[in-house]
Amino acid sequence: MVKRRSGRWTSIEWKLPLLITALLLVLVVFGSWAAYREVRRSALETSRTNLERAAGNLAGLLDTGVEARAGRMELLGRNGDIRAALQLETRLPEAEEALYPLLTEDSLPVELRRPDGTPIARVGRFPSGWTESQIDSVRRNAPERERGYSEIRVVDGNAYIWIVAPVRADGSMRGAIAHLLEMGDSGSDAVQELLGPGRAVYYVNRSGGPWISLEGEVVDAPFPDPAAAPPTYERPNDGTRATAFIAPAGTSPIAIVAEAPLERVLAAPHSFLVHSSPASQSGGRSSRLNSRRTGDLSFSRRRC
Repeated sequence: MVKRRSGRWTSIEWKLPLLITALLLVLVVFGSWAAYREVRRSALETSRTNLERAAGNLAGLLDTGVEARAGRMELLGRNGDIRAALQLETRLPEAEEALYPLLTEDSLPVELRRPDGTPIARVGRFPSGWTESQIDSVRRNAPERERGYSEIRVVDGNAYIWIVAPVRADGSMRGAIAHLLEMGDSGSDAVQELLGPGRAVYYVNRSGGPWISLEGEVVDAPFPDPAAAPPTYERPNDGTRATAFIAPAGTSPIAIVAEAPLERVLAAPHSFLVHSSPASQSGGRSSRLNSRRTGDLSFSRRRC
């Protein structure tokens, strides 16, 4: 006579494989998640290194370019007509004539100034529509006694900076030459090729304020202090998550922001997580098994 097993034993027989399977699934999921976190961390570190390198290189290029232009302006300050105008503290047509070579295509003003910042000669013109108070305010934004460039100033939705070079005689400062420049059209296509799709570069004052794209677009800053950038943040223009590195341009008041969308940075880790999930793996095994069965069936049919 065959003895029937107790209900308790039958229950254990059924539950044990399920418990083992559940435990294996937990181990697989935990292992996949731990591996994903490591891949994610590595991707963020690599992105930060690349952004740091790009921001540092671009900040260096900006500083070198501005220094070269300021050096040219300082050299012009040795012109006799320029010095004579400053010595006489009066407008001289010859001094204005000497400033003309500094004009750029946009014809924004180049000014010869006294040490207190008051202009005594000017070529070029301020943008149409600017009021006297706006011109006065923008003038005060320029450094008075240091060679270099000013903070970014936004007027009517456009961003401007001053480049300033002191005029010296007998070892002392007699005045300065100041050139107003609009920020924009700064090789964004080349930067896109350097950083990759979706990446962006901005100018920003080290003291804070709006970000200025290489095309000159003014956008709201996603966080207030450029010196304390969070690991990730939300872009105010479209709400997407991003990460960035900010590098100061020499000793100037401006910094360079190199930014990457988080979605692109984490594309590889997300793909890894999807392909290492139990469902994906079981799906792959099922597909291989079905393929093997189909092959066996075809072989049997050929034999028949």
